[in-house]
Amino acid sequence: MIKPPEQKAVTEPVIDILVGISDGLVVPFALATAVSRITINTMTVIGWTLAAIVVGSVSMALGSYFAAKEDDHDLTHEQHLMENLELEPEVVSAISEETKQGQQQWEELAAQYGLSPSFDAAKARNSAFNIGLAYAFGGLIPLIPFFFTASVQQGFKLSVISTAICLLVFGFLKGRYTSQNAINTAFIHILRGATAAVAAYVVAGLFT
Repeated sequence: MIKPPEQKAVTEPVIDILVGISDGLVVPFALATAVSRITINTMTVIGWTLAAIVVGSVSMALGSYFAAKEDDHDLTHEQHLMENLELEPEVVSAISEETKQGQQQWEELAAQYGLSPSFDAAKARNSAFNIGLAYAFGGLIPLIPFFFTASVQQGFKLSVISTAICLLVFGFLKGRYTSQNAINTAFIHILRGATAAVAAYVVAGLFT
């Protein structure tokens, strides 16, 4: 019997939202950092970053949906392959028994965490929608300061502060609800965001 790791009960949509927001904070922040270096117009920063948010959210949503569909396709393919192999009866019997036990254990584990043991198109669509929307929400966090400041420099400073705080918070929550070390996950998210922003800033500087 599979014994899942002890963790706080949480629904799949909550995990989707945490993943979407934490990922959505990184790329838009990095792009806003780059554009902030090459322009003094806040609307330019807003326009380019909004475009990145739209592209990123659509990409994340489609990627989530097709990844779920592909996983189900791989499992079905493996099942058909086993059926077509010419194996000894005792081998087939042993494999069938192990497969049956494994399937039962997976169904129990899936039921405990509210997951679907097989591909569920409706659930995959909902998950994709949640991730895409959450990514867009996360991407707006580093962008919002530019709407309310008179200069790019002021907006950028506030963007750094708000993004860093949110990366810590959502990184911590993501780690907590996915059975990882929450503090380590929070600092990893900060490191990801900082690394992406520094890289974008340096590259932008090469063309100014």
